[in-house]
Amino acid sequence: MNEATAYRIAGRFGDKGWLGNAWRLPDDDTERPRREYWLTEAGLSAASDADSRAGVGDGPDFAKVHSATSI
Repeated sequence: MNEATAYRIAGRFGDKGWLGNAWRLPDDDTERPRREYWLTEAGLSAASDADSRAGVGDGPDFAKVHSATSI
């Protein structure tokens, strides 16, 4: 997947309230600021619902949706 496609998908997820984002400022002036993204509670719920519909619940752990606090 190219970068433009990823940003379009991220934008759509953000429009639905599924994805949060913020600028992450570097510790020093030698690095550039980076954009950080995360699934919101609504995004986690939607992803978990999609997992259930796809039958991922019985799959390997890496394929399951986890909240940031549970990892």
